[in-house]
Amino acid sequence: VHQAITFMIGGFHTSGTMMTWFFYNLGLHPEIQERVQFEIKETLKGEGIKAMQDMEKLTYTKQVLNETLRHVKLAPFSERQADKDVEVDGYVIKKGSQILNSLCLTLDDKNAFPNPNNFDPANVDGEKSKGLAFSPFGFGVRKCPGYRFATVEILVAAVEVLSHYKVDVVDKENIVEPLYGFVTKPEREVWIHLQPLE
Repeated sequence: VHQAITFMIGGFHTSGTMMTWFFYNLGLHPEIQERVQFEIKETLKGEGIKAMQDMEKLTYTKQVLNETLRHVKLAPFSERQADKDVEVDGYVIKKGSQILNSLCLTLDDKNAFPNPNNFDPANVDGEKSKGLAFSPFGFGVRKCPGYRFATVEILVAAVEVLSHYKVDVVDKENIVEPLYGFVTKPEREVWIHLQPLE
C-alpha cells in the first residue's frame, strides 16, 4: 500500500509540475520547441508513440526533458540516514545521522554543466558522462521508484501535444520564477496558449 500511495502522489504532483515547466520553457524558447517538434515529426511520422523503442529514438526531446529537470530542480533535495560512520574531508558523520543531499547544488555544477544558469539542452548532452551531478531522481537503491514511469508519462504528453500544437507563453515579459520546496513549483500560475499546427 505504501508504494502505491508513493506512486499516486509522486506521479500526480511531480509529473504535473514537470509538464508545466517543460511546456513553459518550450514556449519561452521557440527555437528549442521547433527542434523538438521536428524530431517528433521526422521520427514518429505522425503515428505517436507505439512502443518503448519509439521513445529511445527521441534523443533531443529527452535531452530537453532532462534539461527541464536540471534547470528547475524539480526535487531540490533528498534525505538519507547514515548506516555507518563515514568520514568526509576530515569530518565524521555518525551512524544514524540524517543527511540532506542538496541536489539543487549539484544540478548547477559548472564543472558538469557548461551553462548552468540558462535553460540550454546542451547542458545535459551526454548526460551519462555527468555522473552523479545529474541525478534529478536521486541515485542508488533509493532512487525514485517512479522515475521510468514519469519519463514515459511526460514523453507521451510531449509527443501528443507537440504533434498538434505550438506552445506560446502568454506573458514573456514577466518570467515565472521557481518557488523551491519539497517540489519546485511556479511562483504563480503559468499561462500558455496552444496554437494548432498547420
